[in-house]
Amino acid sequence: MTEKVSTRCLYSVKPWISVVGTIQNGILNELAQGSRTSNGFIDRLLFVMPGNQDKQPWSDKEPSFYIEAAWADIIGKLVSMPYETDADGNIVSNILPFAPEAKAHLYEWQRINTEECNREECDALKGVYNKFDFHAIRFCLILQMARWACGEADKSEIDLVSVENAISLVDYFKATATRVQGIIRELSLSELQRAVMSALPDEFTTEQGVEIAADNSMPERTFKDFIRRFTGIHFQKFRHGVYGKI
Repeated sequence: MTEKVSTRCLYSVKPWISVVGTIQNGILNELAQGSRTSNGFIDRLLFVMPGNQDKQPWSDKEPSFYIEAAWADIIGKLVSMPYETDADGNIVSNILPFAPEAKAHLYEWQRINTEECNREECDALKGVYNKFDFHAIRFCLILQMARWACGEADKSEIDLVSVENAISLVDYFKATATRVQGIIRELSLSELQRAVMSALPDEFTTEQGVEIAADNSMPERTFKDFIRRFTGIHFQKFRHGVYGKI
């Protein structure tokens, strides 16, 4: 006797998922395997990397549980906000406009970020910088609502303070993204690339680099492609034809 198994497909109009976790530097390269570096997967992740990652001695200092209670109050106030639905039961969005000076500041930042993106020679970082336009807008909304929940602002519009703080967050995450890309590329460097990098001085011209690469059996075209791909990660461009190691 054969049993029939019924299946039911569920369709989500607005699918999303938030992922929070930790990962060791040594296995970051596994996260970037396959097509993940070219399909925008890595670009969508926001990395937090403490400046001091040294092992710390034990301490008898107790954490403040007031912080936990305060955070619970903030989240509770946000999730308990009333909302409207349409005739089909769908939530009606409540749009928060930008205050004029806040919008002008955000647009000026986006112009600068666009210029940085267009100048960036590393394809990996170019993809990351592209995504930060959207991260910035989301940060603006999150910060405005969090400040409202803390009694620091209203929720009628996104003000200049939220925009400025959102840009500060973007600057931090752009810096950590650059560090992560450096770790990923470092782990994926070939022995030849490592040898050439080790032989290069802290600052060098393209001609000097070509000679050093040739001494290590790396063809000129391969070396120039190596510099192009890793500028912004392992190399920085000082001016035309002059580079330095990061």
